[in-house]
Amino acid sequence: MAMKRLPLWTIVVILAGVGSPLVLGQANGPQHGQAAEALAGKLADGSNYRVVKPAQWNGTLVLDLDFINNPSAPPSAIEQWMVASGYAIGGISREPIAYRFPQAVDDLLTVRAMFIDRWGAPKRTLSLGNSRGAFVSRIALERRPDIFVGALMSAGGGAGEVALHNAKLDALWALKQFSGVPLAVAGFSSQAEAAAEGMKIQEAVKTLQATPLGRARLALAAAFEQLPVWADGDQPPADTDYEAQLDQLAIGFTAGHPAVVRFNIEQTAGGVFSWNHDVDYKDLLSRSRLSPMVTALYRKAGSDLEADLQTLARAPRITASPAAVAVAEKTMSYSGKISSPVLIVDNIGDPFDVESFDRAYERTVTNAGNGALLRMTWVRSSRHSTQSPLERLAGFSVLIERLDTGRWADTSPEAMNARAAQIRQATAIDLGPARFIPYQAPEILRPWDGRNWGTYKQ
Repeated sequence: MAMKRLPLWTIVVILAGVGSPLVLGQANGPQHGQAAEALAGKLADGSNYRVVKPAQWNGTLVLDLDFINNPSAPPSAIEQWMVASGYAIGGISREPIAYRFPQAVDDLLTVRAMFIDRWGAPKRTLSLGNSRGAFVSRIALERRPDIFVGALMSAGGGAGEVALHNAKLDALWALKQFSGVPLAVAGFSSQAEAAAEGMKIQEAVKTLQATPLGRARLALAAAFEQLPVWADGDQPPADTDYEAQLDQLAIGFTAGHPAVVRFNIEQTAGGVFSWNHDVDYKDLLSRSRLSPMVTALYRKAGSDLEADLQTLARAPRITASPAAVAVAEKTMSYSGKISSPVLIVDNIGDPFDVESFDRAYERTVTNAGNGALLRMTWVRSSRHSTQSPLERLAGFSVLIERLDTGRWADTSPEAMNARAAQIRQATAIDLGPARFIPYQAPEILRPWDGRNWGTYKQ
């Protein structure tokens, strides 16, 4: 039966004290004739929190880092569907936690404890994570396998912050060498310096876009990160249209490298946590999916690719702080030691979280002996974090079935689109499209996970 849109939550009890119990709320709309209930307020560290229990609760609690970033926003489509379907759902805001992922896990557990105090223990607790929340979901599964028994993730750093930002450093460092724009790349002294870096990146990209040789060099820099050749718009460029693909790479550079993110992670880690002093860029290019494009554009420009690779080989490199690397390893990267099922729904044209990062997580989990616990699905979409609610909920339903039966259902694109169609037909909530496609992500060129922890040397 189709379910009606749920109304906004109305808070009916004032916060009793800073960092202590909590705002008690009720949904003022019916669910099977009864109101859903909600707890909301602020935790001691300043994070917003909120958790909702439907009147007809099925015993599952879903926790999400980004559940209440804006307390005045109406319930999301995913929340509406979850509550209407009997799932309790809640979580915290991503700020002021920022990149302190273990603290975010602890805060989610605090919300869970408050839920238990009010309504009793859930039969199972799941993690829902999108973008930065996917980092938290992965950390939650590794740190608290006694609590979190499954996770649905999308658009969030499967390579971990060390490998992810090494890849971004490789691209930006090469951009700096070829554009002549004085990028800092890493080691920012202030938020203001990091913000100014964003403008410099745009300047560097525009400089290289203006000439045939510059365009070839821009493709070379992008090849080290394996940036997607579709970063914006509704339709990707043709497979053989390297010039159109280059313009998409340019968009990816400016959209996918916010220096303020690196600055905040450096602040959390205690210093520079990325490096390239031991990198052979000729080797990286030989393994990059963009290698044919780079070769073709250099040939078209009548320029010497080998000479530019030699320029990179001679250029000054960047070193990291071993202490900062150690912090980033243990709090922002992964070992793959999970004991619960994970399903990933990601899109193929995300310049901020490129596909090879998810491939890296698949490798990490498989190398830890847990590959049977992971399934990955892909949707045809560009830009960051553009999976629809329907696509995520189709993944969620697969995860629930895996938990209920002990077996993975068919996760082929055809099966996922059919599952999404069933979900759409059963609800009046607007959940968006279903665009699952077959896709094989490229390998990350410089992986760094639990197998590498403790081995970095300047």
